[in-house]
Amino acid sequence: MAVVDRQTEVTLDAVRDRYGRTVHRHAAAAARARRDTAALETYAAYLAQHADQLLDAARTALDKLPFARHTNA
Repeated sequence: MAVVDRQTEVTLDAVRDRYGRTVHRHAAAAARARRDTAALETYAAYLAQHADQLLDAARTALDKLPFARHTNA
């Protein structure tokens, strides 16, 4: 993912002028779309298989927290 992010930043730097303004909006949008697609593919390949475990861990952690004071009224 870091490689994709770096490639995106290099592409975005190439489409900006020396003041940091984007001058090639279509190329910038295409670079961001490639980055987003790569992020989704990475998520599907590596994290989605652990989603149930992550959600269970989050629920367990939330269940251990004390109730909020304003809900005990």
